[in-house]
Amino acid sequence: MSRHSIVEGIILRGHRLGEIHKSIVFLTPDAGLLNAVAYGAYSKRGKLRGVSEPFTHGRFHLYHDPVKDRTKVEDVEVLRYFHGIREDVTRYFCASLWAEVVLASFGGGEGSAQLFQVLRDGLALLSEAGDGEVKRLNVQVLLRYLAAVGAPLKPKERESDSEPADTSSDHVSNYIERSLDSTLSDGIALDPPPEVLAETRRRVFRAVQLVVERPINTLRTAKELF
Repeated sequence: MSRHSIVEGIILRGHRLGEIHKSIVFLTPDAGLLNAVAYGAYSKRGKLRGVSEPFTHGRFHLYHDPVKDRTKVEDVEVLRYFHGIREDVTRYFCASLWAEVVLASFGGGEGSAQLFQVLRDGLALLSEAGDGEVKRLNVQVLLRYLAAVGAPLKPKERESDSEPADTSSDHVSNYIERSLDSTLSDGIALDPPPEVLAETRRRVFRAVQLVVERPINTLRTAKELF
């Protein structure tokens, strides 16, 4: 990275650094996860105070100090705040789940560009999602997350042609297949029976858990919300 750079990114996490500074982690399409310091972000008059919150999508003007090996945020051109996420607890926890999963899988590695697009589009849809759409959207985003990191959740196959048909399993497999063949917004429009969505969600959560290889805190605290 050159000393000065401009990168597009979405903030996933931030924590206090000293009294008035903030360390942030954001996902970029080209470099995966980046860490930077937003100096003065907790100061009442700090120019980065309102633009360094989680789920802010913007262009980050960065400076890398080669001596301290530290990157600082000099400015942020906000592209979208996704206000609707912060206005509803279910939406907020859903976005938090996505952020935690992305962080735990190191930004998707070589799939960071695909994952960035999924997260960006997912947050845009989530910001406007109705109560009945959040669970379906969550499943759609996590299915695409699995594809981006190279662990797609494939429809369950029978071990042999002679194996008895499992109608409920067939419905779930069909829903997964249709979801993976659709765009993100078209996938949300799919409205399966509650039992099909519930089983798909169970399979997706299990698959994601296997990828990140550690407990997902958001699932433990807010699983029933989505």
